[in-house]
Amino acid sequence: MAKEGTGDGVVDDLLGSGLRVYGAEFTADELRAAAGEAGFRVDDCAVREARDDEIRTRRICPVATRGTA
Repeated sequence: MAKEGTGDGVVDDLLGSGLRVYGAEFTADELRAAAGEAGFRVDDCAVREARDDEIRTRRICPVATRGTA
């Protein structure tokens, strides 16, 4: 699962740990391409809204199988 978007960078931890964390966002097409280049066949790639207990960012949920891309 990955957060949907087009940016990356270092930000304050949104969960309040006091640490600075690196985050990267991806598009569904970028994740499909990366999985294929790594030798996975992408079986599904759903995008969903954040749940009530999650940071307010859409999620990309790829399902892939190792093998021929």
